[in-house]
Amino acid sequence: MTKTGTVSLHGNTYEVDAALIGRRVELVFDPFDLTDISVRYAGRDLGTAIPRIIGRHVHPAAKPTEQPPAPVTGIDYLALVRARHTTTLASARVDYAALATPPDGVLPGQTDLLHLLEQVEQVEQVHDTDDTDDPDDPDVPDRDLQELS
Repeated sequence: MTKTGTVSLHGNTYEVDAALIGRRVELVFDPFDLTDISVRYAGRDLGTAIPRIIGRHVHPAAKPTEQPPAPVTGIDYLALVRARHTTTLASARVDYAALATPPDGVLPGQTDLLHLLEQVEQVEQVHDTDDTDDPDDPDVPDRDLQELS
């Protein structure tokens, strides 16, 4: 129990008798109906817990300020959105047959393995014909040494 005389149960705050502040109390309740909660201390029933309702803290003499109502424009935005949506659906239907077969035959997220293999072979051919720039090849003289002599 807190210093303010409240207990918390399932996210709700309840007020109990101030004489129980700082003591460990037992709450007896129906889990399907949290409106009636009994408070027990040392095996004795000491009353019911009252739900704490937190409201705005306003001085009783303060008068609420009333805001003027918003001006009426006469425009029904929901009807405009509904009309635009309906005309869009009527004019442009989804062609599911075109979605099922992509033009290149490859579905999104898939890779054409034969095309990928051809690309790898082309890259290997380019590297095979350009052996003069390989610095690890012992048969190819260093260009730096050629430039020095």
